[in-house]
Order: sequence, then structure tokens, then C-alpha cells
Amino acid sequence: MKYYIQFLSTKTPDSSPAFIVHFDSQRYLFNCSEGTQRLINENKIHLGKIKNLFFTRSIWGNIGGLPGMVLTLADSGAKEFGIHGPRNLMKCFVGSRNFLQRSQVNFKVHEFLSSNEKFVDDNLTITPVPIYSSKELENSLSKNNNNDNDDDDDNNNSSNMYRRYPIVDNQKNPDQLNRKILKAMFSGNKIGILKSTKLYKDNVEIPYSSELNQNKNGTSENNDKSQNQNQNQNQNQNNEKNKDKDKDNNKMDIDPPSIPLNSNFNIDEYRTVRIKQPKTLDYSLCYICQGHIVPGKFNPKKAKELGVIPGKQFGLLAKGECVTTKNGTVVRPEQVKEPDKISSIFIVVDCPTVDHIPSLISQECFKEPSLKKHTKNIIHILGDPAILKNESYKAWMNEFSVDCNHIIASSNYCTEHINFLSNSYMQYKLNQVDSESFPLLKFNNEVKEKLDQDPTLPKHIIPACNNLQIHIEPIGRLDFSKVKENFNFESIPEKIVEKLKNNADIIQNLKSNINKWREEHPFQTFPSSTDIEIIALGTGSALPSKYRNVSSTIILSKKNGNILLDAGEGTLGQISRHFGLKKTLNSILPNIRLIFISHIHADHHLGMMNILSTMASLKRSSDKPLYIIAPEKFNIWLEEYANIQDIGLNSFLKIIPSYLLYKKYINLYTTYSELLNDLNMTNIETIPVMHVRGACAIVFDYKDCSLETSSKPRPYRLAYSGDCRPNREFIHAGMNADLLIHESTFESELENEAIKKFHCTINEACIVGRCMRVKFLLLTHFSQRYPKVPLFPVFDSSNYSSDLLYSNIFDTYPTRPYLRPSYLSLIYLNNLGKNEILSATSTPTPSPTLSPIPPRSPSTSTSTNTSSSSSSTSSSSQSQSKSKSHSKTQKKSLITSSILPPILSTSSPPIISINSIPSIIPYQTSSPKEYQTSMSEKEKPTTTVIDLAQLPMEQLQAVRQQIEEEITHLTESYSALKLAQTKFNTNIDCINTVKKLNDGDNILVPLTVSLYVPGQLANKDKVIVDVGTGYYVEKNLDDAKKFFEKKNGFLKDNLSKLQKSIISRQDQNKAIIEVLQVKLNEAQKEKAKSNLLMRSQQI
Repeated sequence: MKYYIQFLSTKTPDSSPAFIVHFDSQRYLFNCSEGTQRLINENKIHLGKIKNLFFTRSIWGNIGGLPGMVLTLADSGAKEFGIHGPRNLMKCFVGSRNFLQRSQVNFKVHEFLSSNEKFVDDNLTITPVPIYSSKELENSLSKNNNNDNDDDDDNNNSSNMYRRYPIVDNQKNPDQLNRKILKAMFSGNKIGILKSTKLYKDNVEIPYSSELNQNKNGTSENNDKSQNQNQNQNQNQNNEKNKDKDKDNNKMDIDPPSIPLNSNFNIDEYRTVRIKQPKTLDYSLCYICQGHIVPGKFNPKKAKELGVIPGKQFGLLAKGECVTTKNGTVVRPEQVKEPDKISSIFIVVDCPTVDHIPSLISQECFKEPSLKKHTKNIIHILGDPAILKNESYKAWMNEFSVDCNHIIASSNYCTEHINFLSNSYMQYKLNQVDSESFPLLKFNNEVKEKLDQDPTLPKHIIPACNNLQIHIEPIGRLDFSKVKENFNFESIPEKIVEKLKNNADIIQNLKSNINKWREEHPFQTFPSSTDIEIIALGTGSALPSKYRNVSSTIILSKKNGNILLDAGEGTLGQISRHFGLKKTLNSILPNIRLIFISHIHADHHLGMMNILSTMASLKRSSDKPLYIIAPEKFNIWLEEYANIQDIGLNSFLKIIPSYLLYKKYINLYTTYSELLNDLNMTNIETIPVMHVRGACAIVFDYKDCSLETSSKPRPYRLAYSGDCRPNREFIHAGMNADLLIHESTFESELENEAIKKFHCTINEACIVGRCMRVKFLLLTHFSQRYPKVPLFPVFDSSNYSSDLLYSNIFDTYPTRPYLRPSYLSLIYLNNLGKNEILSATSTPTPSPTLSPIPPRSPSTSTSTNTSSSSSSTSSSSQSQSKSKSHSKTQKKSLITSSILPPILSTSSPPIISINSIPSIIPYQTSSPKEYQTSMSEKEKPTTTVIDLAQLPMEQLQAVRQQIEEEITHLTESYSALKLAQTKFNTNIDCINTVKKLNDGDNILVPLTVSLYVPGQLANKDKVIVDVGTGYYVEKNLDDAKKFFEKKNGFLKDNLSKLQKSIISRQDQNKAIIEVLQVKLNEAQKEKAKSNLLMRSQQI
């Protein structure tokens, strides 16, 4: 049997050690840190064959990439996979119930509790070996007491203000509820490979920890309980002591509900409650892995020598049966077969600290002579580099055979190399064009300590490196052939050097154009004139790719502190690569004052735990609080994970639900002024947007972002959309912002796709920027269907032609107004199809990635409007010629008018009615799919039928309020469309009137609604029509009339649909009111009956 190990990553600033064991039938993944998906894509490893995942620890550094991996595997068609590791794995998944669910998948979790258990399948036998920290064992009682107090102590945390969800105490028998929740999240059938997977304890088959059924003899529950009692001997005492504290700390009007665990389990009842789990002692798992014994081959020559007749007797011996020769001799199978081959063993050791060494070296299973004899490879994952200097540990290593390979994965012995080479080479190319906007990533290819300096270490000891292959069978060897050379400036691939060399003149011309443009446009957002710097850490959507990470943007300000807008998986690694690890730990992370999570989709928040746990390890204090503004359910995830790992929840975190910063609720937020003072702001406002329930955009105003050398305060307004459709309230809130960061998931031709998935196109994002009148627009959150650069339509005003240009999009670059000619796409020539390479010009064009919006300027034309959307030409010949020239320009631009971002046009900004942007439309009551997060596809929630009579009065009131808000919004939309229809009718009437006039007739030209000036018609047969987004086309009267009649027909259809929706909502509202009235009457009758009964008892 052939199989080998391949290292995916080592210990670097953006990864933790992870590796894959390759068999022909499947793959086994050991550990899955943030960024593992990107590395798998980078190395072109097939995800579909990963069926079993093993974890050495349950901290986020080891499991941070697991939620995203689960979603990716499920969405790619995987129907089953098993998760194996130490305690707390089930709690991790239960805590993720609001964003992690795939009902079609058979998902099994097993928590190894002792070395008496083992995993067995067709390829491997894996034995777990738990090791504990001696300090934690000694101090477990005091630590448990402290942790319980911290968990329930309010500690002036802002989260107290909104703990409106009840607490479910799940400490007595946690596995029962956790299993039911996991079964509801992943309810697929047992099929394929996992069907043949077996778990044993003391050679008795046991079920997975997450399985609801027990084994045949019913011992599973008892075994689990005994293990829990051994590991948490002091836990029950602590729980008893803190029962009263739970009641005190849950200072809400409602008591924690007692939700029955019956067969009709409904996971939705647990989405808005916090499940209080028991604390368990942290431990690390080592693994002893061995392939199955390979039977020896049948030797026909030996069989003949013993008198065995070829044929049937050969077959019986090959099957392992004895045969009798003609002379009566019994021939046994072992006499005619080669010796069975015992597969070599590889061991995975995860030793976090020096305190874990006594537990490791005392394990009896590591002392077996057969194990030491057959172990040929040991992978050492060392949390503390000092472990390798410990004499006891070195002595333990030397107990194994001399030819055993020791592979070390530790920060001091591995380089801080760049993991994502495709990403770094793209950054390098862009750096050659503009070193200011595209700085090179930080890395260090030198190790801090060398292994060969210590002669007491084993002979065969090497540091781990990416793509190192360790062949186990049939012949053991180390294979470095797939190891790629670390990124460095001396070994840039020849094809990249050649491409840059061939385009040297173009690049130099581009550099000069960029510098010239910057000199001519001294915008206030330049770091030379403001304290603000924006860095896009991730610009991709859904799932990480090898070129772009998922959503995150950091705002730097020395005067006001740093702000993080969303934190997708791998955000901490992106920060470390941009600033370097030392600066990240000493300066960037300690100065982050606010983190905003727009919504709980995996690509927007999975990087949070890594950031918070790192901050906690830096001993950040409550004197420097970190504010987190996020949907309310986000706090449930934080609080439940804080039971597993320290994330500073009750020390420096202050969590504020997004809804408290809605404009209508701000006055109710008692510490709003404290928040503003701490962040040096004058305003923070969140705006509900259409994407998923709880999704919000945010607008905030700094008091002063001026440089230290400036004496005049410089206020600064920034708006961030998160994921959303265009939103009217967001435009109003962010009006005149200095910078708008807006999602633009799809290119403009995919508007229907954007509507379906509640995202924006590039064109729609630009329209929002125009309506908001922002100075700069930064587009982000591009679909991963554009692996390098999305297709941007750009208007080139120099020759009135339309070119589709490619914009440079990358994860890490500081704010600069950046523009370049379309020939920048030549840098990507090898990666773009021939049909995508268009004509190149040397005209500088603002990049849609970060574009300045010119100030409004009055038109020099004297053409006057006769209505809101059509205009006649005045008697001035100059104005007539200008109008014709203008119309010709617009005619040519109509080639891409439907996808043209107006923000990129160099003409005067168009006047766009804000009323044309829809406002937020609340969701209907939806099925549980509404809570599911898809990294590849975020679906619109589907409406379900609900029996109103079964709902309690509180829920009925909430549904009624929601429907009334919908009716209000729909009515406003209906009124807006009616107004637009009236304007179109007015235009048609105006055209009919103009037809009756003659050239030279006197007319009154409206300047405002009630202000006119006299004029004369120069040409009654032509009018200029506003076709939308600020573009005007010259049409004759008949064509103009047809245009408005077509628009009118479209509005008529939409008005009819809207009217039906309003009537439907009104009927629903009436039905709810009737049910409420019935329930109220029943409640009054019940109360009267109760009073009567009490009086009769008193008598």
C-alpha cells in the first residue's frame, strides 16, 4: 500500500502546522488553521478526497480554518466527513449554529478522551494519546473557580446592556443537547467511506461522540460520564457555587427557559439563547498512526517443494487455509508465504509548552519496544521553542531508532516564509508599477535557530517546510522535489522578469502618469495631508482564493486608533504580512479600538477569534477597551467560545449590538457618549441593509484626523456598506463622506445575479457613491469568479470610445488615488484570455478600485429643461452646437451605458435621484435556511407557512410589527413609483404640446418649480432625453414618446405587483390582529377563571 505525508504549512505569521496524509482512496487532514483552504488551492490538492480530519488541540490556532473548510467541502458536493480531536470540538460547532449548517451532510464528531480508544478504517489505525500541562493539573481547581466567575461576572462589559437572550444551563449532561444540535445542523445519511470507519475503546466498538445512538451494550454514555468525572473532578463543586450567580448576572425580565429535550427537536429554539457549557481541562492530543499489516505473498516454489499440487490447493493456501498433500503431510499457509510486512509507524506530537513534557514522556504507549522499533517518522509540533532544549525531551527523542526522522514544526526553527506564492508574485509585479500603493509583503527566510548546532539532538532531524513529502510505504524516504523555493527578490521566476522587461517602457510611462496625476490632484486623503490610512486586507467574497483573501479592511489613525471593518478568515495573517509580525504585535493590534462586523457570514467574521485570542495573549487590559459592533447573535458565538479559550471577553472587550446604533435607537443607548469619547468621534450610526437578517452598514465621523503638524482640526466621515443591495437610508446617512467603502461583488452585466444573492454590481456601487457625493470610492468584495482582477467597464473621454479595462485588485495596499492606462493589463497577459485583452491607450483613467469623485460644477450649456427628463434646444447657436456634441458623445457611450460606472466618467457628475435607490425591505418569516451561511452561495430565505394560532402573543406582536413596517416601506415605494409615473406622463404631455408648436415660438423655461424665464424654440423636432445615471441622448419627438411610454408600461407592471404585495401584507396583518384578539380574550377568560378559583378556595 502506497501512502505519504505532505506538509501544507509550518509555523509562520499567517499559518500553523498542518499536513495531509495521502492514500489512493482518501486524504486525512491533520489540523486546519486559518488559510488552509488557500494553501490547498495554491498546491492544487483535490478537496473532495478529504474525508477525515484530525486535530491535536481545540484552540482556534488549530481549528480556525475548519468552519470554512466544512462549508467548502459541503458546497463542493461532499456528503460525509468525520472530525476527530480533543474535548471542546462539539462545543465549537454548537457555538457556530447560527452560521454553520449543512443539512445534507453526514457530519460526525468524536472527542478522544484516552489512549484506550482508537480509530480504524481501511487504511490506518490511529491511536490518540492525551497529554496535559503539569501546571494546569495542579491549578485546575483555582482556574476553574476563576473561569466560572469570569464567565458570569459582568465586569462592566457593554454586553450586559443587551443580554436579552436567555441562558440554557447545559453543564450537567452536555453531550445530550450538543448531539441533538449537531444532528439538526448536519443530518445527512451514513454512506461511503465513513460507513466502514470504526472507533474502539478497550477493543469494544463505540459510536462517535456526536451520534445520538448508543452502542449495543449501552456502555457509551457511562464511559463518557466516567471520563468527564475523571477530567473535571472539581467542576460540579464549582457549578454548585455559581448557580446563584447565574441568576444575578442574567439581569433580564425573563428567566432562562427550561427547553425540553424531546424527540421533536427544533434547533431554531437554540439560535437566540446562550448555551452555558461545562469547562473542561485543556489538553493536547498526540497520535500514533500505522497502516495495516500487509500479508506476505504466496510462494508457489515453496509449495511445490512441499508436495502441494498446483490448482485448488494453491488457492486454499493463498486464502490462509491448510491443505494435505498426497503423502498425508499437512502444509500450513505460513510455510508457503513470505513473512507479513508490518507497516512503519509515524507519530504526531503536539507539545504546546515545557509543562507538557512530563505527561508526554510518561505515557506507557510510547514505551513499547515494538513501537520504538517500527516508528520511522515523528512530527514534532512545538508551541515553545524551549522544548527542544529540554534534556528530558531530547532524551525521549533519542529513545527511538537511529534511522527515525524527526520533523520539527516550530517558530524558531522554521522560516517566516510567504505561503501564498501566487499572491506574492502578483504583488511584486504591481510593486514595480507603483511601489507606494503596492508595498512588498514582509517575510524572513532565515531561521532564528539551527538544529545542527545541538549535537545531542537525534541524527535525522530537519525543520518542516511547505510541500515536504514524507513517504511511508512502500519505501520510506523524505522527498523535497515538490518543495518550492521561498519567495525572495533574487529568484523571481524568469517569465515574470521577462514580462516586466518587455514592458519596461510602458511601465515607466505609467509611473510618470501616476506621479503627474497625483501632483495635479492633491486630495485630502493623501497621507501627506491626513492622519487616515486605509488598507484593504481582503477583497474577495465567499471563500479565500490563492490570489485574494476574504473581506477585511483596516483603518489606521495614529491620533484616533485603528478600526477593523469585518474580519474574514486569515485577517491576522494579512495584517502580519503587511506590517511584519513585530509591528503587528507591538503596534497594530494594541491600537485597534473598534471592530465592526457587518453580518455573521463566514467570510466576514471567522478571523475574529484569532485576533482576539492574540490580543488576550498580549495581556491587553480593560483600561484600553476594544469595542465590537456586531449583530446580536455574534455575541452568542463569542461567549460560548470564551468557555474554550481566552479571548478577553470579560477583560477588555465591550460588545455593542448593531441595532443599538440605529438612528431611532441611539437615544436609548445610555453609554453612547462614552463610546464617542473613547473613539474620538462625533457620530456612529449603523444602517440595516438588505442581505441577511441583522446585516448592517456603518457610518462614522472622526472629530479630527489632521496631522500633528496641523493646527486646524480635520473632521473625516467614512461609510462602509458591508454586503448589501443599494440602500437609500445608507446614502442619506453617509452623505458627503470622505470615503465610501462599498461591496461590488459582480460585474455590471450580472445584475440579476446580484439581485438574487442580495449583492451589488460595480455599476450599482458607483451609483451609490454618486448619490452619496463621496470624495473617494473604494470597491471591494469581488466574486471569486474573478481570480485576479474583475472586469471593469471604464469610460475613456479622450476619444469618446468605450474600453473595458482591468483594475489592479489586491489584498494589501495603502490608500492612494490610483489610476493607470488600460495597458496595465499587459502585466497579466499570460493569465487573461485573448478575447479579454482589448486595445490599450495611454490616457490616464481613474481606477475603479479607489476613485476620486470630482466636485459638482454647473454646466456651461444654455440648453434648458422643459421637464425633468426631456429638454428642448434654445435659440443660441452656441448652445445648440454644444447640445449636439454632447448628445453624440452620449450616443457612443451607450454601447456600455447599462454597465457603465458613472463614477469613472470624466464628465460632470450626473444628478441621480436618491428616491431611485430602494430602502431596506425587511425579511419575511423564513425557514431555517435563513440562518445558514453559504461561503459560495448566499441564498434568499424562502417563505414558509406558519400556524399563527400556535405562536405565543410575544411572537405575534413581533410578526405584526414586522409586517406593519413592510407595509410602510411598500407603501412608500408605491408612492415613489406613482410619482415617477406622473413625471413620465408629464413628459408625454409635454411632447404632445411641443408637436403643436413651431420653431421660434415663445416659451417659458422653468428654472425652479415656480421660477421661469422667457425663451424661444430653436428646433422643435429634437429633444435631449435623460436615459439614466446622468447620460443624455438626442431623440426625435416620436422616439422620445415611445421611450417614456415604455418606461410607463414598466412602472405600471411594477405598481400592479406592488399593490398586490401591499394587499397581501394587509390581509396578513388583519389575520394576526384577529388571532391576537382571540388569544387576548382567552387570556382574560383564563385569568377570570383563575381568580374565581382562588376565591372559592379562600371561602
